[in-house]
Amino acid sequence: MNPETNESNDAVVDIDPADPQASEFVKYAAHASWLAPIAALLVEGRFSSVASDATNYGYIATLALILAVSILTIAGFVLGIYAFVRGRNVNGVRKPAAIGVVLCLGFLVLFLGGVVHGFRNATANDEITDNDLVTEMSLFAGDAVKVAHDQFEIPLDYSPESIEFVEVILAQLHDQHAEKPFTSSQLTDHALQWGGYVGEVLKTFGDCDWALESSDGSGTYPIVCDDNTEVLPIDWCYVRIAYGAEHDVRPKFAAVANGRHRLDAAPSSSIDSGPQDEF
Repeated sequence: MNPETNESNDAVVDIDPADPQASEFVKYAAHASWLAPIAALLVEGRFSSVASDATNYGYIATLALILAVSILTIAGFVLGIYAFVRGRNVNGVRKPAAIGVVLCLGFLVLFLGGVVHGFRNATANDEITDNDLVTEMSLFAGDAVKVAHDQFEIPLDYSPESIEFVEVILAQLHDQHAEKPFTSSQLTDHALQWGGYVGEVLKTFGDCDWALESSDGSGTYPIVCDDNTEVLPIDWCYVRIAYGAEHDVRPKFAAVANGRHRLDAAPSSSIDSGPQDEF
C-alpha cells in the first residue's frame, strides 16, 4: 500500500504548504481543548467562596462564575471538536482533541449538576418555620457559650450581665476582622452565633421569641415580644464586628431590657450601658 495514500486518521499526509497556519491552528485548538477545563477548574476554585455568600453580591458572583466556567468549557469543547474533525490530516492532533472534548463535556456536566444541587439545597434550607428557627437559635447560643469558654475563657450564663462579656468578645472579633478581614460568610456565622446568644438572653424578658422576618421586612430573624417590640440582635452583632465600637451592643440590649422584667428573677435596677444607639 502506498503510504502517501494511507487514509488513517493519525497518519501524516500531504499538508498544503501554502497554508501552514491552518495546521498550526488545529494543533493549538487541540491543546486548548483540554487546557480549558483545567482553567475552568482553577476559576471555580478561586471564586467559589465569593459566590457562596448569601448576599446580592454573592448571587451576582454566582451567576458570573457559572457564566465564566460555562464559556471556558464550551469553548474548549468546540475547539476540541474542530481539531478532531479538521486534524485528521495532522499528526498528533486527534488524540489530545478527543481528550479535551471528553474533559470539557464531563466537567461541564459535573459543574452544572453541582450548581443545580446547590440551588435545590439552598431553596430547601430557606423553607424553615418559626419553630425550626427557635431551635436553631438555641443551638447557636449554646455554641456561643462553648466558644466563649474554650476560646476566650469567658463564662456566659444567659444573665443580662453576661452581655458585658459578649461585648468584650465582639470587640476582639472586630480587632481580628480589622487585621485580617473575615469573609461575608464568616461575618454571618459570627453574627448568628453571638446574636443568637443575645437573643436568647432577651427571651428571658417577658414573652419574646424568634421570628423569620420583621413585620416591616427591614430585617430577618428578629426577636418579637408580646408588645410587638421587634429587635435584631443578629444585626447588632454583625455591625459590631464589622464596623467597631460605635455599634456597641450593650445600649441596644439595655433599651429593650430596661422596659421589661426577667421571667426567672425579681425586677432589678435598670441596666446602665451608657449612651443608647438605635436598634
